[in-house]
Amino acid sequence: MPYKTSILKAIIPILFTVLLGSCSTIKMISGKGNIGKEIDRIGTFNEHFTGLALYDPATDEWIYRKNASKYFTPASNTKLLTYFASVVTLDEYLNTLTYEIKDDTLFFSGTGDPTFLHPDFIKHRAFDFLASQDTAYQLVFVPNRLTNKFGSGWAWDDYNYDFQPELSDFPIYGNAITIIKSDTAVQVTPSLFEELIEFTDGEAISRVPEYNLFQVGKAADFEDQTIPFITSASTTIDLLTDTLNRKVYKKENHQFFNAQNLAGIKSSTLYEIMMKRSDNFYAEQLLLMGSQKKGFGWSTEKYRYYIINKYLNDLPQPIIWRDGSGLSRYNLVTPESMVKLLQKIEDEVGFDTIQRTFPVGGQSGTIRKWYSAEKPYVYAKTGTLSNNHNLSGFIITGSGRKLIFSLMNNNYVRTTSDIKQSMEQLLQYVRDHY
Repeated sequence: MPYKTSILKAIIPILFTVLLGSCSTIKMISGKGNIGKEIDRIGTFNEHFTGLALYDPATDEWIYRKNASKYFTPASNTKLLTYFASVVTLDEYLNTLTYEIKDDTLFFSGTGDPTFLHPDFIKHRAFDFLASQDTAYQLVFVPNRLTNKFGSGWAWDDYNYDFQPELSDFPIYGNAITIIKSDTAVQVTPSLFEELIEFTDGEAISRVPEYNLFQVGKAADFEDQTIPFITSASTTIDLLTDTLNRKVYKKENHQFFNAQNLAGIKSSTLYEIMMKRSDNFYAEQLLLMGSQKKGFGWSTEKYRYYIINKYLNDLPQPIIWRDGSGLSRYNLVTPESMVKLLQKIEDEVGFDTIQRTFPVGGQSGTIRKWYSAEKPYVYAKTGTLSNNHNLSGFIITGSGRKLIFSLMNNNYVRTTSDIKQSMEQLLQYVRDHY
């Protein structure tokens, strides 16, 4: 009996240690980590306005919420709204051109498709279609009138930056010029703008605000620079005449009686570029195309209202949605509503498509330098404006759970790099403990 007792005394501490280790393992993989304590440990999040919503769609469980029902400026997280609106509205292939042939004239009009002669693409079906027309036909461009070339709440002094081109019914070259500098010369694309380049003695490269005159400082240090140009029907006519190498005419208010649509690229191709590069121009033009498809004309306000009321009326909190790209600080969303939006996106397109379309941590898009791992675990959309950085998407945990999250940071005074480092630490914690 004493022998058995001594064995038990020796075994019990070992069993106790094993059980403790097992409990610790269970704690890590069963969702018992303490995110609140981790947020406090990191510290950075308590210096500004932070919101986090973490949700398990498999169990319909909110794992953690911090300021999750409060409103934040989403910045480019707004593109998640645009992406959702596009996939429930637009066809598999973008409508790139509307046209009809009447007697000896081919009338054509823009659809808002942003790909026409855009340098992102090698093939341009609309351009090839126009270029292939018999010279016996007159080419007549029918312009449409946009309510506004800029989104609601955009910063006026960003007109000179490549991230804020003007919106238009017939985008061409991305509504921007590219200036390339070599040791001996400056090359301009499209070449039509070469005569509108003015060299100055300074270092700046800019456009005169009121018209298309581009000033390049002789001392400017750059390889290439993209600057939006002022769009107009006459500029479109000039660019088309120049690139097609034939006269293009214009007719206002032409009514199409037998309109035909020309299919362009796959819409999914444009979605992927918009989401991974966070391309503002593509986002805004997609919203215009959706508005056209639904019959709301060239103002996207009614289209946004339609999407909200038909598809997003059951979000936890109503959203305030003012543009397609997130450049507007008038946009307001909550982390909870962003999570539910992401769930709707997955229901609509499936997770395989999300993995192809969204930026992937450590691999692609705006998070290619962050959230790296041997096996990707973050698929999410960033959103950045001055003093604001957000990330909303999907996280795959070490235990194999697929969680939806929205992590929003507004009004910080640290560098954005500091905020990203803290976010990376927090999401690694979620990955490892859930």
